[in-house]
Amino acid sequence: MTIKPKSTNQINSVTPTILSNSLPSFIITQLTLSLTCTIIVFITLHFMMKLEEFLMQSCHQKSRRIALEEEVKELQGRLIEEMKLKSVLRFALKGPIVSCNPFIPLLPSKVQTLLGELEMLENEVTWLEANIKKLKIRLCTKKKLNKETNYLMHARNQLHCKHQIQEHKDHMQNALIFPNFMYVKDKMVILNSL
Repeated sequence: MTIKPKSTNQINSVTPTILSNSLPSFIITQLTLSLTCTIIVFITLHFMMKLEEFLMQSCHQKSRRIALEEEVKELQGRLIEEMKLKSVLRFALKGPIVSCNPFIPLLPSKVQTLLGELEMLENEVTWLEANIKKLKIRLCTKKKLNKETNYLMHARNQLHCKHQIQEHKDHMQNALIFPNFMYVKDKMVILNSL
């Protein structure tokens, strides 16, 4: 016997009737309970999976947040260190680096070492610049003295040359006037005439 129901209410009311006609009532009850338990288990499992997914997502977000907070703390520390270094370098532009800078003890030891070496190099450069200035002054003075000495020697040579030219002229003139005489070291010697 086949029954065609017209609505869902009719299906629900007909199903127990069909089942009750063909199966004993305790089996129907068992099947209904089994089906209900299976549905409850399915819904519970589905709910638990969703809850686990939510908790995992929440846990992941929490761990991500913790990681981000730690990264922010690390970056803040680095920012503070960079700001200290910036202030030291700004201070260094205005004056000596290590001698009177109050921020030096706050810097890492490597930076302190580098700044100490930099100050030592600056002192050496200052010393070299002062020596270069002294050497330039000495060189200038020496050039001036050499120039004056060369001028005096040139003037002396010219005077000596003029004197020699004058002596030569005098000798030639005397030779024309006194042909039988010869001059030897400013002395007149009489020559034997031929």
